[in-house]
Amino acid sequence: MSLSRAGAWILTFATVIPAQAPELGRTAARVAELWSRGDAAGIGELAASAGIQLQLLGERHLPVGGRRVAAALKAFFPSRREGDVRVARVAEVGGEPRRGFAELEWATALAGEPAERLTLYIGFVLDRGEWRVTEIRVLP
Repeated sequence: MSLSRAGAWILTFATVIPAQAPELGRTAARVAELWSRGDAAGIGELAASAGIQLQLLGERHLPVGGRRVAAALKAFFPSRREGDVRVARVAEVGGEPRRGFAELEWATALAGEPAERLTLYIGFVLDRGEWRVTEIRVLP
């Protein structure tokens, strides 16, 4: 095989392999950081193009876009003290488009109440080459 044919074959092969997606764990850690600071706008910026399905301690919302997510979280956060958020589990579950999830543990409390641990379930989809949030569930 000539050098030019070998180069053309490598170039063709390289264009077939998809670029590696950013690591899901880094995106989950970013969500945990934003949540611990009560950064509703930052979380809204991570919304998938199809929106985010919210379930905030039983209160359900239809999938909504980033600005509405930010507004819902902005109304939700003041009722709770900011607290530590840690990533407990991250898994990519496959599919097309690729999907994954993270379980976060949130130490928080209502004003004047004792601290409690809540679980945050965060669903992700690989959207436009980046992991984006598709679902947020706050569970007791």
